Amino acid sequence: MAPYKYDPGVNRWRHHWHFRYAGFRPDTKSGARGKCSCAITQEIAQALLDNAVPGTVLKGGHPAEFYAVYEGEVYVAVPTVLGQSYHGYPWRGDCNPNQFLPQKLIEALAACAAKAGDAKRFKVWMKKYHP
Repeated sequence: MAPYKYDPGVNRWRHHWHFRYAGFRPDTKSGARGKCSCAITQEIAQALLDNAVPGTVLKGGHPAEFYAVYEGEVYVAVPTVLGQSYHGYPWRGDCNPNQFLPQKLIEALAACAAKAGDAKRFKVWMKKYHP
């Protein structure tokens, strides 16, 4: 059993859409709202979380976020119940300068993308959303 469960966010309808790619819609509060690929099933989401790269570690040793790459697109998962579950959505750093990723994390994600055969798509995503 995985150490953390993926929380699909039953009430998080705002992150769902019908396209087979991740994207963003304008939002009056945050500037952009991430929309997940409709191809991501619960099983895929759990596998992404199981193999994700941890970000900042909080007190208690639980990551504040996990990062994963799916078809070249970067996703971030944040805790829904600390120490138990996470919910993910498409990541972009150009909305908030505090969301820029450290080089070491970018390299780890690039390796994940390359392993999956998505290195080119990952580079395009990063160029677009991590200026």
